[in-house]
Amino acid sequence: MTRLQAAIFDMDGVVIDSAKLHCAAWKLIFDEFLKKYSKAHKLKLHPFTEQDYLYYVDGISRYDGVKRFLESRHIAIADGSKQSRSLNTLHGIGNRKNSAFQVLIKQIAAKIFPSSIQLIKTLRQQGIKTALVSSSKNCQLIVRSTNIGSLFDIKVDGYMLEKLQLSGKPQPDIFIEAAKQLQVNPINCMLIEDSLLGVQAGHAGKLGLVVGIDRKNLGPAIFRDYGADIVISDLKDLSIEGARHWFDYKLIYVFDKHDKLNAELVSKISNKKLVLFLDYDGTLTPIVKQPNLAILKPSISKCLRQLSKHYAVAIISGRELKDLKAKVKLRKIYYAGNHGMEISGPKLKHHEGAKFIAEMQQVHKALLKQLGAIKGIFIENKKYSLSVHFRLVAESELGKIQQAINSTLARHNNLICRGGKKVFEIRSNIGWDKGKAVLWLLSSLNLESPDILPIYIGDDTTDEDAFLALKNNGLGIIVTPHRQPTKAKFSLKNPAEVQKFLEMLIQRNQYESMDIDL
Repeated sequence: MTRLQAAIFDMDGVVIDSAKLHCAAWKLIFDEFLKKYSKAHKLKLHPFTEQDYLYYVDGISRYDGVKRFLESRHIAIADGSKQSRSLNTLHGIGNRKNSAFQVLIKQIAAKIFPSSIQLIKTLRQQGIKTALVSSSKNCQLIVRSTNIGSLFDIKVDGYMLEKLQLSGKPQPDIFIEAAKQLQVNPINCMLIEDSLLGVQAGHAGKLGLVVGIDRKNLGPAIFRDYGADIVISDLKDLSIEGARHWFDYKLIYVFDKHDKLNAELVSKISNKKLVLFLDYDGTLTPIVKQPNLAILKPSISKCLRQLSKHYAVAIISGRELKDLKAKVKLRKIYYAGNHGMEISGPKLKHHEGAKFIAEMQQVHKALLKQLGAIKGIFIENKKYSLSVHFRLVAESELGKIQQAINSTLARHNNLICRGGKKVFEIRSNIGWDKGKAVLWLLSSLNLESPDILPIYIGDDTTDEDAFLALKNNGLGIIVTPHRQPTKAKFSLKNPAEVQKFLEMLIQRNQYESMDIDL
């Protein structure tokens, strides 16, 4: 059993509110560089932005940050000597940024996050070790100026990284070293990070719990894409009891060690009439690079056809309804497309959010204009919603995509953006989701009696709405090979196991069939 023994805190943005100072210092130097480079090469380069800071330089060493940012602008310059002050070298830009930051920190004292300090004190009172980590060589300067040194058992900073020849983020070396000095296995450590690269590093290092702090409202989905287990906006939202529970928390695997159905699952479905709700992508088919390549296997199609003879079966997907129907091609089942905003089935039709279609098309045109030239991007127009797929997009373009979506939706208050697996979902802000669609179907089909058990199987964050909707009177099964926060109680590892589970349901002849007029 794992247990919470230590907490590792990134310094900037988690414990110390110095992100604005770092961002200001970077902007001062990068804007000077970009102005000179633009003039010399007769190019038009837009200034350094807060999004650039978050995606390319936040949380990593200065020189790596310079390199990543310049690569995002397709600029290559010499490394130069480590003592260089020239704007024409990587080291020179990094050194000048450091000088600018040191001036700013003397002019404007760094502030601490009170909620972070309170959490650290409480952790220590409960016997949990604490570590402070930073890729910065200014770590000790900031620690002294804010008088927080006594709150940590050990500190790992930029000087130690250099001395031990450890790689910076997104490699996990700094966190592994902190765990080593704390004499705790990384699997028993909780990491708190505010940078995407820091989250990525924590995930790569297999730390027991990676907490992402989304102070800039990037959205939970993108933090989860980088490997965060839990995403919060401030440490006041994180309870130690919840963190401890995470280390004990286990999803119940659908199959037992003898490859049969788990006894607890069997007890829940015994003597119940079943209603089956299934997501499509990542559940019935594997996640693929391009949505049009997600084709239903004949064996899965056969399962659905057989199940629909006995149970009510519905496919709930973010795909457009007509696309979903074309992929599944089964007549006697129910379909809910666009996250449930379009519902269709035998003797049944329903639509939500139609009045926002025109506005959705305006956003589609705006995003195509801003993002259409990005290599690998696919902006899927599903009439009732939009999906901005970035699975094939270079990481250096993610900041631009997020910035374009945020700025565009700022002019459209009726629309919201939610994240999924390598996709941003834009839909109407009417409080309708997969959970609402499931409840509507159950009500419309008169399937709400105590002897009926709805089962929802899904793999993505958008399926959590359905898991929550069925938490008290149904059963949620998440498709994932990992431990993760979820409203589901049971798990399957992949679509192949989903098929295996469906085949077992078909074989369990003792269950009564649903008496539904199709």
